[in-house]
Amino acid sequence: MRNNIKKGLFVFIFIILLLPFAEQNFPFIKSGQLLGYFTNAPDVTFSSTKWLDGSYQKEKGDFYNDHTGFRPDLIRLNSQIDFSLFNKPSYGGTVVGKENCLYFDNYIYAYYGKDFMGYNYLFEKSLKLKAIQDTLTKMGKTFVLVYSPCKASYFREYIPEELKSKETEQTNYKTLLRLGDSLGINQIDLNAWFVSIKNKSKEALFTKQGIHWTNYGSFIGGDSL
Repeated sequence: MRNNIKKGLFVFIFIILLLPFAEQNFPFIKSGQLLGYFTNAPDVTFSSTKWLDGSYQKEKGDFYNDHTGFRPDLIRLNSQIDFSLFNKPSYGGTVVGKENCLYFDNYIYAYYGKDFMGYNYLFEKSLKLKAIQDTLTKMGKTFVLVYSPCKASYFREYIPEELKSKETEQTNYKTLLRLGDSLGINQIDLNAWFVSIKNKSKEALFTKQGIHWTNYGSFIGGDSL
């Protein structure tokens, strides 16, 4: 009886391991595609040069990895398990804030000025932008510097406590905005505008689980620009 159970488990595990290979070569179930931006590795043609320098093996391995049977379903399952059981987002750089609000960590660092490049550096860049604007103006063209919305500014109330810091005026965004104002650079601050209409907008401009602004937000941003 015990041997039969062991054999049954062995056969079951073997079938589970064999299924992705079978699906890859003889598709019998259509998986829902993964959403978002990504690029699957293309197949590679064998050559002795690529074989000897090792690039063929790597590129072929990447191709098989991206085209494994049931890959979209397995990625979704793994991501859901990580998030539901361990509160861990599977995409690198993503952090979970309060009420399961998702952020990219670099947005939060930028909001608190952790990536501040320094006044002198930003002043030099602003002078160059002003020179570009003046040149384009002489050519009959309009230059506009647009500050895109930042989710950390929009949903600052959901930033996780462990990543919170003292708010400062020394951020790239605030410094560039002040410099652009003083130099006369044409600029539109969509970030501040989105925050100001956050509770007035009829549709969501950001969602808690989305990293970027919504399609609706991009439409009204583009229309206003």
